[in-house]
Amino acid sequence: MYVKLYNKEIPGKGMGVFASNLIPEGTLIWKLSNSRKLSKEEYNNSPENIKKDAYPENDHYVLALGDGESWNHSCDANTWWTADDELSARRDIRANEEITYDYATTDIDPNIQYTWDCKCGSSNCRQKLHWNHILKPEIYNVYKGHLPTWVEVFVKKNSFKNILAC
Repeated sequence: MYVKLYNKEIPGKGMGVFASNLIPEGTLIWKLSNSRKLSKEEYNNSPENIKKDAYPENDHYVLALGDGESWNHSCDANTWWTADDELSARRDIRANEEITYDYATTDIDPNIQYTWDCKCGSSNCRQKLHWNHILKPEIYNVYKGHLPTWVEVFVKKNSFKNILAC
């Protein structure tokens, strides 16, 4: 199935990516097709708009280039990882529904340790997003088996420790 998407401005939120047609559960929506490796030094010296599109992998960072940078967070995301570089529909996604993923599944860099207010509006909104939320069992268990390999390694290494209080 070919997935047709479009970008649209969301008032108070910025750009978002939306489904043009119904996307059935399990359908591949996005595959990383263009990226660049950054050393930790290159990453640290990069502007924030570059850092937000990069993720840690082993001893370097991967900067995702091209489509996907406008995808927003939801605490009840409609996609999840089906490979290290693929997002698929977690459930059926209606036409004109925003495509989202849970930032807890990738934004785990202990060098940044971000916290920000969540405005996703889902019924299970966590209100605050923390860099290590994937370590919370109630979040990890939702995505177990649908995380990039490097996130699974991070979770196993940290064994549900050092979780910030919400």
